[in-house]
Amino acid sequence: MKIAYCLYGFIAEKPKEEDITLIKSLFPTGSQIDIYYSCPTILHEQTNTEIDQVSIENVFKSHMSGSVIFEWRNYDPFMFIKEVKKKNLSRKSDITNSYYNRILSLFYSIAATLKLLERTVELSSNLIYDAIVVTRYTYIKNILSIPAFQGQFLKKGVYIWREQNAYYADRLYAEDRIFYGRYDSLICIKDIYSFAIDAINPMNAYGEGILEEYVTKHFSLSDLHFQDGLHPIKLQTLSGYTDYKTSKDCEQNVNEMYNLFESHNSV
Repeated sequence: MKIAYCLYGFIAEKPKEEDITLIKSLFPTGSQIDIYYSCPTILHEQTNTEIDQVSIENVFKSHMSGSVIFEWRNYDPFMFIKEVKKKNLSRKSDITNSYYNRILSLFYSIAATLKLLERTVELSSNLIYDAIVVTRYTYIKNILSIPAFQGQFLKKGVYIWREQNAYYADRLYAEDRIFYGRYDSLICIKDIYSFAIDAINPMNAYGEGILEEYVTKHFSLSDLHFQDGLHPIKLQTLSGYTDYKTSKDCEQNVNEMYNLFESHNSV
């Protein structure tokens, strides 16, 4: 089996050997796993600290037998603020309590990595993938198993993980932290950033909301494979995890970016 393991989001911390080894354990023995990552050149959005790009790539290359393909890109928060302004939205949704620019940034990152994958495939005369897995870089260490890959083949469509929560029982809820499927099914999600720009509103301004709307518009119900209940993707408990997106630091960072943008674009 040949798998394109696609990462998105800020790198936040240097990868560890045990995390990379965990990726290989998710798939059948003998699988070729290629890493794709369109990665910002800074550590995370709260700092301008530049990443040691060579060092990061070498950690992956030394522990993965497949290809490791990085695209290093400059992070521009103002491009997302500009889109929010064009839609006459406030800085934050009063319903989801999420900042619109950060949601757009998330989907830009997903789209960028999938476009990197598509370009690589199109430039090759014989590169064919059986599957794509999309996950946040910071979740590598938390994904313990993906049971669907232990079968003989994946079904057409998209495999989506969701919380085992009664609130979502009557919804087509889709976690943005990991989703996967056959290459021919999943590569269309490269267009999710433009979809997010058009679709984002106070009600759906969170990762799961936009992803849910996208997959329900682009896949039939029979092609949505929810991974919960008796067939879970097992995730480790994130002990001690503090949610940055709801913190005062995040609020301050977003407000500073908006104020800077507005001062540069005032009449």
